[in-house]
Amino acid sequence: MSILGILLEITVYSALIFCFIMLFKKLFGKNISPLLHYLIWLLLVVRLIMPVTIDSGFNLFTIPAESVPVSENAQIPMTDTVNTDIYTPDESISETPNSAAADFSRQSNGIPQTSVSAEPAAAKPFNWRTLLLNVWITGAALSILYLAWSYLYLKSRIRKSAVSPDKELADIFHQCVRELGIKRNIRMVLQSEISSPALLVFPVMLIPADIMRTMDKQQIAFAIKHELMHYKRKDHIACLLLSLLQAVYWFNPFVWLSYRQIRMDMETACDSMVVKTMDGDERLKYASTILSLFSRKKQLPVMLGMAVVNTKKTAEKRLKGIYMKQTSNRKGRLAAAMLVCVMLITCFTTACQPTPDKPIIVNKNESYDEIINGIVNETDESVSEPYMVPERITAHFEEGDLTINADTEVELPQATNFPVIIVKQRILSQEEVNHIVDYFAQGRKMYKQKMYQTKDEIMDMITEAKRGQYTDGAWDASYVDEEWIKELEKRYEDAPEAFEKEYVDASLDFCLDYNDTQVKSDEKSALNVNIENDNGTEERLSIENANEIHNNTWVSYSDDTIYYDETFYIENLDAPDIDADSDPNFQDWENQVKNTTMSQEQAIAEGNAILDALNIDGLALVDIDRAAILDSNYYPCKGGYVLSYMRKKGNLTGFFSYYWGMSHAQGEELPEYAPPFEQERIEIMLNEDGIHAFYWRGIVTEDEIINDNAKLKAFEDIKQAAFNQMRYKKSFMTQDNTKVRCELESAKLYLGYISVKDDFTKALMVPMWVFVTDDYATFADSEEVDWGYEAIAVNALDGSIVSLHRISSEMLDS
Repeated sequence: MSILGILLEITVYSALIFCFIMLFKKLFGKNISPLLHYLIWLLLVVRLIMPVTIDSGFNLFTIPAESVPVSENAQIPMTDTVNTDIYTPDESISETPNSAAADFSRQSNGIPQTSVSAEPAAAKPFNWRTLLLNVWITGAALSILYLAWSYLYLKSRIRKSAVSPDKELADIFHQCVRELGIKRNIRMVLQSEISSPALLVFPVMLIPADIMRTMDKQQIAFAIKHELMHYKRKDHIACLLLSLLQAVYWFNPFVWLSYRQIRMDMETACDSMVVKTMDGDERLKYASTILSLFSRKKQLPVMLGMAVVNTKKTAEKRLKGIYMKQTSNRKGRLAAAMLVCVMLITCFTTACQPTPDKPIIVNKNESYDEIINGIVNETDESVSEPYMVPERITAHFEEGDLTINADTEVELPQATNFPVIIVKQRILSQEEVNHIVDYFAQGRKMYKQKMYQTKDEIMDMITEAKRGQYTDGAWDASYVDEEWIKELEKRYEDAPEAFEKEYVDASLDFCLDYNDTQVKSDEKSALNVNIENDNGTEERLSIENANEIHNNTWVSYSDDTIYYDETFYIENLDAPDIDADSDPNFQDWENQVKNTTMSQEQAIAEGNAILDALNIDGLALVDIDRAAILDSNYYPCKGGYVLSYMRKKGNLTGFFSYYWGMSHAQGEELPEYAPPFEQERIEIMLNEDGIHAFYWRGIVTEDEIINDNAKLKAFEDIKQAAFNQMRYKKSFMTQDNTKVRCELESAKLYLGYISVKDDFTKALMVPMWVFVTDDYATFADSEEVDWGYEAIAVNALDGSIVSLHRISSEMLDS
């Protein structure tokens, strides 16, 4: 769909959503809380942000359509596989003299250029769609420029007329900050050109210069708490988002109409939160404070602030909000749920769009696998020349608050072949499950894992909830969550008196959802049991086949001991809030970790024997680390080893990282080739006493060898794509005058996954370069802190960016 088509579609849907929300508020406004009044607008905001309409797979009505013939040789258009977020470098980054190619050079956009020939085309007549598109772009650009000008103008006015607060006002402000539990240091300035406090998106709070003369201390505290509550609820960010949406949809009258309604509901919800714990007299005083502020005339327009226009209607709405019920009743919640369901179906999916009863375009070459094969089959010729890479990468780059340094070896395993293989999620058969159960249970009784709470357990939760919030070393009963207590009391009525064991065999059962409750479906794909021991201890065994809830097949076993590997202790001992000399949890940890009679060679042999006993092949040991079992006081009492295995082909192994759906970098959308599930990995914790833990995740089977020796893209192009991505993405971290130093730690070739279109059960396993960085940040008036490691994965076949995500040092070791 064209941009104009998308804008028109969103305009129509936003009009429908606006009208339905206003009708809903008219009919059920008295039955819902101020917060729900505000949150219901998320439907409109999300629809404005979302540029696509989800294909629902069905339509409520169809229209006849004719097929448009297409040549049998027609090809599906394929976008450039190199990441389109490439950041064009302004400087060159040099390599060591023995590098195989020139370094980080200044190319047009970091993307290899392809020449395309075409026949001369006749001049096209004037297109009114082009005119409308240019008008929209011009209007949006002018609107955004106006927002930017407002920002700069406001900062200039503040800078010229700002006055520092006196101690008495500062004490009131800081007391309000502490009471609301706000950790961030919010700047407060006095401003002579305003008449009531206002929070800006910077964030900065403006306070009227004459506030100490015109209001008493309690009124001042009320006014400040209101603005601080906006900050705590992130309303200032929401206001900025609304302003940007106004700029993009400047032509849409329903966006302008909804803006004022959302802002008023935002103010009412904020007032409701502020007065939540107030008694009647305090609420009356708070209401009088609002009236006194509305009686003043605002002089300085705060375009990017939280203030709304002072009108009689706004004042009336806010005063009503103070005395509205804090929670929605059942009727209101049910109506809201129905509204959300109706809107999601009608305005977010294609269910209400007409669909042709025949495909408009018939294309015989629409297989995504053919496209993938087309890329890979270019390497079908024999790869006679060795793949050349430089010995080291040496680089230095500075731009603003961002510094990137590199001085590390390039690790190319002694691989003679670079395979490309289709892997698919493996579904363990009942026979395989029986074999796994026999190995871990060894004939002992098994019963279903406990998935509910008894009356005694719930009563303990109720007792703790009634104590309130633990603050400053004491329990504060003023923060008791009555709604949560009511929910617990309801659960208590239906809870059993005690847990009764239900003994089972190895047969697969229904799977668990993310609330640890069984999902009743047509497919039994899980086994979650406890293994009973004569000494009263229990072991846990879980087997889960990939299904609609879990996108990985996995096996998990634990004898309920707690263990940490050596890396964990090193990281915690480096933490600034731990005193290793006085903290008993960390005293003499190294000796305790090594307190085992098993040698490393024996541990490796035992780990390999476990894999052989479970008939697991195709995986290789990639890391072995010391570990310690903890006692009931979390003190390391005995040592052992943690062994990590990854799938291996030739000399290339998988890279231990979480798949994109679980962890991704801030500011980065899901790349086209992001892996659909995590890579297969086994982790075993053992010592001379036996196996203590076994985790096998992302279980796959090799489905098809696409190419047993693919030709890789030149390392120079791979490196440039990685540095461009690094430079672009790290720029998001340099906000609020934060200085970022990025040190390249390693560059190594692994095997990684990319997605297979329209089939989430499969992945293409390809050679993949992984560049790991260690990031350091220096905030204003603070020392440099280590933000941790981050990995950029680059497809070695075509140089496309696969993923960028944070990793732990344990993953780095692997």
